[in-house]
Amino acid sequence: YLPELPHRNLGYLCQYYEIPHHAHRALEDAKATDRLFRKLAELFYQEETGGQASTESVEKKANNNLFEPQPLHFQVKRDTPATKPQKERLYRLAEQHKITLEVDVEKLTRSEASRLADKILAKYGR
Repeated sequence: YLPELPHRNLGYLCQYYEIPHHAHRALEDAKATDRLFRKLAELFYQEETGGQASTESVEKKANNNLFEPQPLHFQVKRDTPATKPQKERLYRLAEQHKITLEVDVEKLTRSEASRLADKILAKYGR
């Protein structure tokens, strides 16, 4: 939808459709998202019916359930073990900064190992 637009983020779409938006405030983002959703639904149903459609008529007469709540289908990503280079890096950082790791490096996942390395670097530097 909207292939002619260079961006489809909330800020750009609000600007494009002249919707007031005070970015990065949770409540304001939610309000802008609601206004944008209603605008897109209205435009979608205008295209579908070939005529005028108000937000109220869209809500009352919509036969198409595209904008209705749908079940969320997803698969949880399987955690993969930390790679050999990640483990080696953690051991090297621990030795370099003379710290004792409080976790078993051999049992970490890739994301846990990466996060731990980032924490060490943030606290102790390179």
